[in-house]
Amino acid sequence: MLGINQIPSEVTAMPIVKPVMQGDESLTGGRIVITDCLRGLAALAVCIFHFTYCEQEWLGSNHWMGLFAYGKLGVEVFFVISGFVIPFTLYRINYRLSQYGRFLIKRIMRVAPPYLASILITIALGYLLMAVSHSFENRPPVQSVSQLTAHFLYLNSFFNYEWVNPVYWTLALEFQYYLLIGLCFPLLVDTRKHVWLGTCLVLCFLGMIPGAVWVFHWLPLFLLGIATFFFRVNRISRLVYLLSLALLGLLACHVFDITIALAGLVTASIITFVDFSSKWLLQLGAISYSLYLVHYPVGRIVLSTAKHFNSVYPFRWLVVFGTIVFSLFAAWVLYRIIEKPAQAWASRIRYGNA
Repeated sequence: MLGINQIPSEVTAMPIVKPVMQGDESLTGGRIVITDCLRGLAALAVCIFHFTYCEQEWLGSNHWMGLFAYGKLGVEVFFVISGFVIPFTLYRINYRLSQYGRFLIKRIMRVAPPYLASILITIALGYLLMAVSHSFENRPPVQSVSQLTAHFLYLNSFFNYEWVNPVYWTLALEFQYYLLIGLCFPLLVDTRKHVWLGTCLVLCFLGMIPGAVWVFHWLPLFLLGIATFFFRVNRISRLVYLLSLALLGLLACHVFDITIALAGLVTASIITFVDFSSKWLLQLGAISYSLYLVHYPVGRIVLSTAKHFNSVYPFRWLVVFGTIVFSLFAAWVLYRIIEKPAQAWASRIRYGNA
């Protein structure tokens, strides 16, 4: 990871050209609408994956159950979206390295309140589930104080502590990405070609570092988003962008597999070339973070309760549908009570030059 002292002082004073995208119809209030639609679909896909493919022993395995396994690719879609959205946001506000602390505070104010609330929800529902059904494998959701404390700094994976909610491992990677992109973004938008190109190459090499607990391992996906950012703000030509996608796709194949590489490439391509908006998808995108946080504990208690009844096969799928609906409702409540106010709190923190 780059240190602050490694960044030349002239970079922090370097003027950044403002985006030439004001007339882009895919923008709403400075946001690229398609990313919100994709975010909603990705969260729903992960939700469906947990409620179907991970429950195939109860639902019954069949030849098309494997299709639901692809829902887990919603995680990779999130990484590409973050790879694009965070640089795009920093570019719009003319970010400087001197604003690094403020950038991190804004991100923490934005993501931490829903995250902390979801920890409380997960623990409460976990103990409730353990008390009424004994289907929590007779183990409390919290094993130790140190395990719980590690959640606050996203350190569970480094100390081999179990997450109270298994989706949290991706949040740890996202936070590492915030730490990294806040440091190296001024280099990525430096007007000197050898500086930003060299930074991109270094990030590509870092992407071959093994170890899934580190963001470096997942950089090929984030870099697909960064390359898309370069193209969307006219920093690179269409030809260079397509070549970048091809090379990053090969890198993703090498680090992961062809399925994940294709998921990343398709996501980047949609952000770039698809101009689409849907009221329902935008609403789903608005609550996508809350849905991602609460769907697992909410879904687990609903499905575990349903398993106590000797239900027929079609009824089980009806339960799955109801679980998704109930999870969406729980996400909407969390969004309205916690996440939306957190967004307002974060927005009050100004960079000073936006």
